[in-house]
Amino acid sequence: MTAPIMSRFDLMFVIVDDTGEDADFAIADQLLRLHRHGGMAVRPPLSTEDFHLYLRYARSLTPRLTPAASQLITAAYRDLRLQDSLSNRSKVYRVTTRLLESMIRMSEATAKLFLSDDVQPSHVEVALELMRQSLSTLDMTEVELADNLGADQSSTAEQTATTTVKQELNTTAGAAPTEESASTVETPSTTAQQRRVVITADHYFSIVNRIVARLQTLGEENAPTRQELVSWYLEQVRSLNRTQLETELRYVDLVVHKMIAEGKVMEVELIEGEPARVYLDPNYVPDITQR
Repeated sequence: MTAPIMSRFDLMFVIVDDTGEDADFAIADQLLRLHRHGGMAVRPPLSTEDFHLYLRYARSLTPRLTPAASQLITAAYRDLRLQDSLSNRSKVYRVTTRLLESMIRMSEATAKLFLSDDVQPSHVEVALELMRQSLSTLDMTEVELADNLGADQSSTAEQTATTTVKQELNTTAGAAPTEESASTVETPSTTAQQRRVVITADHYFSIVNRIVARLQTLGEENAPTRQELVSWYLEQVRSLNRTQLETELRYVDLVVHKMIAEGKVMEVELIEGEPARVYLDPNYVPDITQR
């Protein structure tokens, strides 16, 4: 299917047969109950008549965008456009104004489901999450992060940067950072020891290309610290909700570590006692085909 045709769909999901113990058990249990009890195995919260009434009333509504919802859609569209320009994905689809129109339609449809006369930011969040999942299924390639990272490889500067940015997220959300929240921050080394961390190749190269572009813009004279680099990146994706920002913080820190391990960037302490600065490795030539 060509990109122009694909762009006409608001949502598109790639159906994959992923194996999972919980999901497989739930499917098998439901099928067996259907065979044993027939229609009695399904007990919907609404009768068929009530559900039809609900649908007719929801369709009759014409919710309008609030200023807050409009700002959230604008910020999300800008972020998706930037990610698309820095993406490594094959161009099976593009982020165009049609996607912006899809965001509006999905947000209005979500407001209808909640029987609301106004499209609130919470409705937009639901619509954006559906669209992000739809877009992510179009690229199933994964990149493994910090698979073999040992505890002794985690630097003090790296842990400090992650903790500081985590505290900034707490402050932004209106919650004062506590000793408990600072002590339970997952560093890349402990995360890697607990389980395999993977992200899509599209997401990985989007982070890499943003970091490279930022370092090239600042130059060696204004090289940032890891904390400054991560804080800047999170500012670029501020349309995400708090949970997604915390996940993105973990990913970007792991990506920076991977870039250092692969010789793409260097973290150098030029003056003793001052935070280390992040530089592009002189021998690293960014692959423009990844953009």
